[in-house]
Amino acid sequence: MRIAAAGQNADGADVFDLLFNGDKEPLRFAGAGYVEVPSLTNYNWSPAWAEKSTASIAVPAGTYPIFMVAGKESVPSGSSRLLRTPYHNSNGYGFGAIITSAYELWGLNFVHDAGAARYLNAVINYAILKNYG
Repeated sequence: MRIAAAGQNADGADVFDLLFNGDKEPLRFAGAGYVEVPSLTNYNWSPAWAEKSTASIAVPAGTYPIFMVAGKESVPSGSSRLLRTPYHNSNGYGFGAIITSAYELWGLNFVHDAGAARYLNAVINYAILKNYG
C-alpha cells in the first residue's frame, strides 16, 4: 500500500496520512455469496470436507483476487451458531475457505459429527475484491 504523505511509516503515521493516493488503484468489490459445506461423519477420517462455490473470480493478468470470509460452523440441529471468522482447532472443529491456483473458491468444513445424527452444514459467506480500477 502506498501512503498519501511521502516518508511516513504506517506504524506511527496519522490516519489521514495513510489514505490511498492517486497512484494506486483501490480495491473494487467483485461479488459476494455463500457456500454450504456438510460436516464429516464421525467415521470419516478426512481432515476436511470441501465444496466448490459458484463464485466468479476471474481477474486480469497481473492482478489477484482478495477475499474475506465469515460464517457459521456446523453444530447439532437446534444449537445457536453465531457469525464468526474462520478458525480451526486441534479438536477437529472449524471452517474456512481457499482460492485455488485455478481461481476457484472452495468452502472447507473441519467438523466431525459426534454420533449418528448429521450436524448442520457450515455456511461460509464470502466477499471478493479485485485490485484494479
